[in-house]
Amino acid sequence: MLARLTQRSLLLIALVGCGVSPRPERADVSTLPQRQLDAEETKELAVLVERAIAAVSVLDYEVAEAAAEEALAIDPRSARARAVLAIVTLKAATATEPSDAQAMLGGELQMRLAKLLSPDDPFVGWMHAVFLAESGHLSAAAAAAEEALPRSVDAPAAARLALLRIAGSYRYELGEERAAVPHLQEYVRLRPDDPVARYHLGGALLRLAVAPQGGTRASVLVAQRQAEEAARAFTRCLELMPADAEVAAAVVTAHLRAADLASERLGQIPDSPDRIEEQNRLVAERDGNRQAADAALRQALERFPEAASVQFQAGVVAEAAADGALARSCYERAITMDPGHVPSLLNLADLLVRSGERSAAAGLLRQALDAPASRRELTSTERKRIEDWLRSS
Repeated sequence: MLARLTQRSLLLIALVGCGVSPRPERADVSTLPQRQLDAEETKELAVLVERAIAAVSVLDYEVAEAAAEEALAIDPRSARARAVLAIVTLKAATATEPSDAQAMLGGELQMRLAKLLSPDDPFVGWMHAVFLAESGHLSAAAAAAEEALPRSVDAPAAARLALLRIAGSYRYELGEERAAVPHLQEYVRLRPDDPVARYHLGGALLRLAVAPQGGTRASVLVAQRQAEEAARAFTRCLELMPADAEVAAAVVTAHLRAADLASERLGQIPDSPDRIEEQNRLVAERDGNRQAADAALRQALERFPEAASVQFQAGVVAEAAADGALARSCYERAITMDPGHVPSLLNLADLLVRSGERSAAAGLLRQALDAPASRRELTSTERKRIEDWLRSS
């Protein structure tokens, strides 16, 4: 089917006057015929465009292509139909190895024509962002989605939701949490039952909460609230995805981080007439988050006893309670379940170093560096610090 899509899409490109070697930078809407549509054609065009949009939204590219081509046969200047066709053409181009460069240029041409025909259309903006992301330009895709968002305020809800979703997700994937959070917050407010968006929101907030900016009292407070919001996002995600052990572990992580930040704030209370009152309030916040973490961990252990991430969290809680033997046992169980579980390897190595078992710790650290997940879970600074320690041991 994709080979057929490529042939038909390239044929359409030829029909708009670009020949067999399309040049996207020369896209010119003045070459497209202008047609006066009667009432029946206008109605049929609207039906076909909506069909194309619905199909491409659920990745049914064959139906999307057919509807888009029928729409363009009625009105060659339909920006939305061209935007759909751009995505279809790109998908066909990347279905081969190597990718079909000619077809990719054809898809880019269609998208440029769509943007020239209707630069302020939120749907065209959405498709443009998706096209850029699928072409490997994620940062440009995020920027395109954000550029289209202000023009989507009065657009149908589906168009604005789509833009918010991809803007938040792309920024999250880029590791740009501060940019991702506002988009994801608005999206889940409008679409509260999307578990993936909830998880992305929780993950972005938790990353921000790990490293408060500046270390001031205000920044630590912001970080604590971010951790607590992350816990709520993960909790709702778990309600929507009750079989996901990683989400269950994330609930525990977020509450533990919130408790640690409340403890940090306790140490920052200045002398004042309200000191005792503020101290009592912060103790309540710290203990409340610890209790929530304990409760979430008990539930996670009951539901996912064989999950390395859950056993890891049990070890973290045991360490916080100064029970080193239990923490060691939990980390060991996690590593038995997943020999490449980097957080458990690192935490157990740390315990072993503190107990004087440096040789055993070195073995665990080498195992962590060799784990496939280490490229994702260790920063270059963390990796260098481990390598330096191993060389000096």
